[in-house]
Amino acid sequence: MTVEKFSKTGLHIGQAEAPVKVISFVNLRCPFCANWHLKAENSLEKHVVSGHVEHIIKFYDKPKPSLEIGNHAHHFIDNEDEAAIKVVDSLFRSQAEWGKLTPVELTTYLETNFKLHELAKAKATAQVVIDEANAHDIVSVPTIYIGDQVFDSQVTQEQLESAIAAQLRKG
Repeated sequence: MTVEKFSKTGLHIGQAEAPVKVISFVNLRCPFCANWHLKAENSLEKHVVSGHVEHIIKFYDKPKPSLEIGNHAHHFIDNEDEAAIKVVDSLFRSQAEWGKLTPVELTTYLETNFKLHELAKAKATAQVVIDEANAHDIVSVPTIYIGDQVFDSQVTQEQLESAIAAQLRKG
């Protein structure tokens, strides 16, 4: 499995021309995804800024009761808005605040705090990611692809750096 097998659907951070693609399947309510996001923020930022890495975040509406509120939150994130990453950062950092809300309460929370509204295209976008996850046997979040390597939330900084360096060497 290589990253070339995936669609372009997702929130893109960095330059499309970057030689290394990091693809993350995440759920905004998953605490392991929040940990990955913070780790990625620290590890990937320098590579994104240098133009070597494009990080593509795919919000996976995973059919798991504890993640359902995250599924609802995904429908408010506009993958085409560069400012969306700030909302994603904030939501990962504040899971304890919004994670126990009902969908109606979360809608109000997102509208009030971020001026977001549920996107008309959200269900279609979510279905693309669900179909990809099913086609590639992605059963847990986060699942991270760098080239032909697959990682989970236990990935270390060293493993990330090594995988990125290997992809850069391949050119």
